[in-house]
Amino acid sequence: MLRNKLLVAAAVVVAGATGANARIVISHGPTENMSCATGVCTPTSSNAVLNVGDLEALLATGNLEIDTHAKHVNAKTIDFEVPVQWSSPSMLVLTDSNTLVNQRVSVTGSGGVNIFTFERLIFGPKGKITFTGSSGTLIINGSTYQLVSTLPALAGAIAANPQGDFALANSYNASQDGVYSVSPISTNFDGYLVGLGNTISNISINNANECCVGGLFESISARGAVAGIRLKNLSVLSNHGAAGLVYENFGILFSNSVTGSVAGGSDASAVAGLVAIDYGQVNASYSSASVTSSSGNSDAGGLVGAEFGMTQNSFATGAVSVSGAGNIGGLIGEVAENGMAADCYATGNISGGPGSNVGGIVGQNDFNSNQVSTSYAIGVVSGGSGSAVGGAFGVNDSKRVVYEYWDTTTSGTSIGVGLGNGSEITGLTSEQLEANLPYGFDTKTWAENPKINNGFPYLTSNPPPK
Repeated sequence: MLRNKLLVAAAVVVAGATGANARIVISHGPTENMSCATGVCTPTSSNAVLNVGDLEALLATGNLEIDTHAKHVNAKTIDFEVPVQWSSPSMLVLTDSNTLVNQRVSVTGSGGVNIFTFERLIFGPKGKITFTGSSGTLIINGSTYQLVSTLPALAGAIAANPQGDFALANSYNASQDGVYSVSPISTNFDGYLVGLGNTISNISINNANECCVGGLFESISARGAVAGIRLKNLSVLSNHGAAGLVYENFGILFSNSVTGSVAGGSDASAVAGLVAIDYGQVNASYSSASVTSSSGNSDAGGLVGAEFGMTQNSFATGAVSVSGAGNIGGLIGEVAENGMAADCYATGNISGGPGSNVGGIVGQNDFNSNQVSTSYAIGVVSGGSGSAVGGAFGVNDSKRVVYEYWDTTTSGTSIGVGLGNGSEITGLTSEQLEANLPYGFDTKTWAENPKINNGFPYLTSNPPPK
């Protein structure tokens, strides 16, 4: 989890609230079970509703605080179910709760948003906070974030202050930037960046000479954190290593996503949909980017290339294809020394050249890695002559593996591990995977629904986009 300074999450499913699970809903319904006076609105009972028109009218006259704590009610969630917009200089203050932004919250003037959350700021697929005025304000847990509207402006701001706090003020189409030859942000990032549910689309990178290209960052330090960044229709082409979001990460990546393609060339030591080399944390993130490499020595993964840190609550859906030899995984290419992975899945098809280690989840799991647990894969796996190919792992040299599964119906193989330890790695048919959660999968983390993820298990804190 991110430091207390910054807590941003993916969409979650919230059931009807009663008692300890009370919530405040911003909707078109009439205001009920709410008390609003002297600029503060509090719930008076469970399932409180604040009409969006009433909310906007209050913001038109001054600052408004929505406080979830009342004498007899302690709401856990403020849920924005309809768009909200105001142009006055007022601040909307949200306190002591999860905040679910499922629709657009627009600050069109000099006003702002001040979020005091004991838990998380959560964005659904359609949720975002945007600032279209020239002097809006964003405060999260006491820290003021610099708002930026374009990718060049973000790169310049970080270059000037690598330890600063930044936020995307709105979505940005990077096609107007032309083709980058290096990572758009080449400064080693040591601060905080939040996307607020906004999207950077159409970043294009064609790198022939420089090593180590990330679709947004080249590197993030151990003190850095990036949350809620959505990269759409990305294209990264490099003769060397490449990744969708950041090449080398030592910090915290939370609730980020990438779509598009990532391609490494003949000198690519690591290539991946999200992070090429990870020493930090990857949480509640996903990539649907296709990943390719022509290198004969690549760690290639749908999400992470080489994992020395920890990946959890994340998934990859893109195909991974390496024409040479390498460690090739649907989720992670290689789980290396001290690396960990938990509560993840991969659905893309995986292929490698002769002499490769190919696994639906992990290409190679080293003997000195940390635990790899509660994950599954459904993609087709294949490799050239002399390859170690498994539905779950290409090579597994570790005994610290529990509750790993692969789909024997879709993967094209009845072998879970191409080479090495196969205990705690189980093959299930598609019918079995769709019928019940696999043994060891916690119902607080996982769920199944015929209308979500094609009926396969999904992460409740990180559901797949519709």
